Formats: sequence, structure tokens, C-alpha cells
Amino acid sequence: MSRKVAVWQCDRDDQEAFSTWPSIAGWAWVVPVALAVAAPPIASVTGDGRLAPVFAAAVYPSPRAGAAPVSEVAFRETPETRRYGFNVPFPAGRRRIFVVDDYGARPDGATDCTPAFARAWAAARRCSLPVELLFRRSGRYLFRPDPGLGSDDLAILIVRKAVGLRIRGQGAGTVLAMADPKLGGLQVTDSSGVMLQGFTIDYNPLPFTQGAVSQVDPDAGSFRLRTDAGYLPPCEMGARIPGFHGGYTLQQANGYRWLPIGGVTPRTPPSVEGDETRFDVGSDVARTLKTGDRFVFVGRRIAQTALSACFTRRFYVKDVTVHASPTCGLLLNNVDGACIDGYADEIPAGSNRLLATNADGLYVHNVRGGITIRNCRFMGQGDDCINLHTTAWSSRWLRPVGDREVAIASPIDLRKGDTIEIMDPNAGKIKGSIRVLSVISNAAHEVVRCRLAAPLSSVGYDAKTDAAYVTDLAGSNFKIVRCRFGQNRSRCMLIQARHGLIQANTIENAEGYGVVLGYGGAAWAEGIIPTDVTIRDNTFRNVTGVGLAPPIEANDGSPDRNFRRIVVEANRFVNPRKMAISVSGMQGLRISGNRVSTDPGRRNTWNHPQWYPVDCSISLRNCSGVLVDRLSLVDRSIREAAITIGADCAPGTVGVTLRGIRADLAPGVPVVRDERKAAPGGP
Repeated sequence: MSRKVAVWQCDRDDQEAFSTWPSIAGWAWVVPVALAVAAPPIASVTGDGRLAPVFAAAVYPSPRAGAAPVSEVAFRETPETRRYGFNVPFPAGRRRIFVVDDYGARPDGATDCTPAFARAWAAARRCSLPVELLFRRSGRYLFRPDPGLGSDDLAILIVRKAVGLRIRGQGAGTVLAMADPKLGGLQVTDSSGVMLQGFTIDYNPLPFTQGAVSQVDPDAGSFRLRTDAGYLPPCEMGARIPGFHGGYTLQQANGYRWLPIGGVTPRTPPSVEGDETRFDVGSDVARTLKTGDRFVFVGRRIAQTALSACFTRRFYVKDVTVHASPTCGLLLNNVDGACIDGYADEIPAGSNRLLATNADGLYVHNVRGGITIRNCRFMGQGDDCINLHTTAWSSRWLRPVGDREVAIASPIDLRKGDTIEIMDPNAGKIKGSIRVLSVISNAAHEVVRCRLAAPLSSVGYDAKTDAAYVTDLAGSNFKIVRCRFGQNRSRCMLIQARHGLIQANTIENAEGYGVVLGYGGAAWAEGIIPTDVTIRDNTFRNVTGVGLAPPIEANDGSPDRNFRRIVVEANRFVNPRKMAISVSGMQGLRISGNRVSTDPGRRNTWNHPQWYPVDCSISLRNCSGVLVDRLSLVDRSIREAAITIGADCAPGTVGVTLRGIRADLAPGVPVVRDERKAAPGGP
């Protein structure tokens, strides 16, 4: 199996989930003849007849000097925090430097620098010392795909089998501009001890387009879009970028701008009408739009990411920025030990762009050996900021070949001593786990044969429904500290991993959740269910999600209590629009020393009958072993209770213990609403 299949597999859940969308991947995009034969409006013609991109100042402002702010909360390493994450420093010492500029690269935004990069890397590979590929100057280095130099259908620049390599620029002003919006930028694979440092990844043309709604026809179910200057017309963007296409209106309130979770998926390909583009979206969607709305239309791919590392040990990112990507900004797939320090995934300062990356900012998939994410910044993602999980292996990929032997028909870094956990994703039930005794893999990282300590049948494995997870590859032992999140479309942190620390971050977002400890079930069976996670000393400000999503949520949809040993302490919640903390299916939870305050008129007091049926600040459902201690709450808009204890929680203090609660509520609103008292046999 090829490398591209290895990377594609890492996003197979996305692929399957997108299969439920309308059949738009096979659209025949119609580009007007005048547009097809002329130079695109964002490009100029060079002396050799090639198209060179034009970097319009409104879209591509000059990089600004100085570090962007990260979290407002201070962080200091202690012996306790050092138990989390990957703490092995990048090796110092002598390195031979190969300057990419000396091989023909020019930071002029027009010269194709792919040949120069290939020549510099070829020379570096012949060196016996650790090496550095250096971009000497600030400016825009343009990279075009070239299959003869290693580009494929996933990435333009590919570094294979590197050992002790650093790729370095001069800071944010060194921009590696990718000239094909359907491809990833730079990928490191099958390597060890690699650092990316001091540069920016951007795209021209961008993998999305944007503009203003100029006309809405609710009866016809359509609207027209006038594209902003410097962006591809929607039809041309769709023709250039295969995949899945949809859009979002821009929401703005209280100084924030964000893309709502619910998107706009056209029913047919957009069509050109004069200098505008007509979208057929149906009457229900059209009625939600109005003239003047800002609209972004994306061409989202599956596995093409701006930066990626695959099957690599000891991977480092230091002070690197990503401004755009067809999918995620940074992908880690089957990586053993990673430190991501000073990474930024955000819209360029001073740009009129509505979007940074089309999907997640940092997609952590099948990672072992610990991961540290610190001093990072995520702003304006089309999906989650950080997604931490491992693959769900269904019977499509997991194949028994004997009583205690299986094969996995997809690349994975499985090792002797790993643990495979079997789960029924429909019921959210963990059936059991089995240890791996031996592994035989081929050159493409496929597990040809894996011997287990017990047969799959010993834990009740059902090939029709169950999924298998390698718990050692779930990003366990993670540390996310002193980062800033906000104004993205979905969750700031989606955590499906165990043994981790989330501390001293600032989450300031007008859409989506803050921290989600979760499991997608059969619909999105990424795993695993989190345990042993501490969420400490973070600031959550104006976090919402259509007015309902809490800053912290844990819920796997299971009747079992799968979440265990979770600590939420010393956090500050400012203006949560509904609940501050909502948990379900918890066994062993400590909520201690948290402060919640909501200004008058900022709270959403209406309830959702299924998701948030009670107007409260802390919701506990199906829990046992919960301690809520030293809670300080100021919210005089709450209508029902500060804390709600569901009827399905364990009885008495076996279920929930409360102490030291200080709540400033409206007259007549109780501190606690205990639904167990109304249940048969309740306390």
C-alpha cells in the first residue's frame, strides 16, 4: 500500500461521514469560456508565458512583526505537569546548513521554488551529519506541484526518510506559498528527529472563496453572491478543487466574527450570472439569508493538509504559522512523540479573509509517546481547533486470520505490548481489551499478522457492529498548555484520549464548545473514550454554540459511566450563554474551585428539550462519585437552579457530594435541583 493510502486512511471517518452529504463530489463544474481561456483575475502572466499569482494586499497583507498573543493565563512547569506530554528537547549540536536560496529559490512570489527545494534536500541527504534546510530571507517562496520532483496527489513538497533534519525560515515573514489549492503543502514521512521552525504556510489561490450576498430569492430557493476582489469565482474554485463544497455565512456579535456550525450545501453546482454567482440552496436555507450577508464557500478535501508528519518519531514544530489549507493546518498521523510549540493557525493579521484552514487547525491521529501542545494560537478554523483521537477499526479493516491472530488492512504503527480495545459504538459500550503479543508489518506499514493474548471472541467481539481501537495510539499522555482558541466553527478542543492535562489556556469563542471529552458513536466512531484528564486554570470567555453549547462537556451517549477520573478545577467561566459544565456518563469527577459569572442579559434562558432541558450552570447526568467543591457562581438570570443532578445519577453521596457552594442567584432560584428525589426510590 502506498504512502498516499496511509494518509487517506487517517481521514477515512471523514470520508465516510461526507458520504451522507448530497452527491456533489461528482459535479460537472461549468466555467464560462471567457474565464477558462483568460488569466485568472488573481494572476498575471510572466515573461515566459506562465501565470504568476498576484498577492492582493487586502488578502495577503505584509506579515506583521512581533509575536501574536497566546493565553492570558500564566503557566509554570512543575514536577506534576512534567508527567504529561512529550518533554524530549530537539537535539542541539552541529548541523550542516543547506541554503535553499543557493539552489535557485527566490522569495519574489513568482519564481517556482520546488526545483530548488528538491535540489537542496537531495544534497542534504548525502550528508552524514544532521542537516538544516534554510530559507535565508523573508518574502514569498512560491511552490508548484511537480510529480518529477516528488509531488503527488496529497502534497507538493515531500520529505522522506529524514534523520536529524531542521527546516527553518526567518520567522513569520518567510512565507512558503503553495500554488495549488487542492494539494497539501509540506509533508514529512518515515523520518526521525525532524523540526519545522520559523516560517508560514499560505496558498495562492486560496482553497476557498468569499463575497457578499447581493440578492436573495426565497421562493426560488436561491441567492446570488458577488465575489470579493482577489478571490477565485466559486465556479472556478470548484473546478480546481475536487471534493466537497459548501459554505457558511459570517456571524458577528459583541466584537466577534465566526462561522456557525450549520452550513449551506448547494443542491446543484453554482452558476454564473453576469459578474455574480447563483447558488441553489432551497427555500428553507434561502430564508435565513439576507442581502449584505458575508459568505465563504469552501472546497474541502480529505487528506491534503498544509503541514503533515506521518510515521515519524520525535517531531517538532516551533513558531510556524498556517494561514490556509484545503483541510487541516497540521496533521500528525502515526507519530511517536511530538512537541508543537508556538504554532499558529489563523487568518493573517490585516487580511479581509473570513476563514483560516478549511477544517481543523491541528488534527492529531494515531499518536503515541506523548504530545505537548503549548503557546499555540487557533483562530478562524472551518472546524475544530484541536482534534485528538485514534482510528476506529471496523471489520472492513480488521480481519481475523486465526484463533488469536488478526490482520489490519491499512497502515498503522502497531507494536508488541499494545492494547486493542473492543467497543460497540452503537451502544457506547466498552466490551474489553486484549494485549498484542507480536506484530509483523510490511514496508507500507500494513499489519500483515498480529498475534493476540486472547481471541477476539473472549471479549464478545461482533464483526457486524464493533470497532477496535489501539489505545496506545490515541494521543495518550497529552499536554495542552497556554494556548489561545477562538472564533472557529466548531469545538476548540475535541479530546478522545486518556491521561492528559489542559491548563492555562484562553478559550474565547463566539461559536462551538470549549473542551469536549467525547465519543462520536456509530456516526463518527473516532475514539477512545477519555479517562484521567485534568482541566485546570483555564479562562472560558463568551463560549457558546447557537446559544447552548457549554464551555466544558463530557458525553458519549452511553448508559454506561465510561468517563473516569476527570478533574475540572480552578477554571474561570465568563459569560457562558447556558451551562458552564455539562457531563453525562461519569464515574469519578471532581469539580473544584471554579468561578462562573454572567453579565445581565447575556444568558440564553430558553431550553432544548433533548440536549439542555434545564436552565442551570452545572448539569450532572448519569454520574457517580462526583464532588462539587468551592464553586463561586454569579448569574441572576438562571431560572431553575445553579446545579442540576439528574434522576439517573447514583443515590446520595455515592452519586454527588456538594460543599462550599456560593451562588448569587435571583430570588427564589434554588442552588440545587436534585431530580433523584422525584424518582422512585430516590433520596
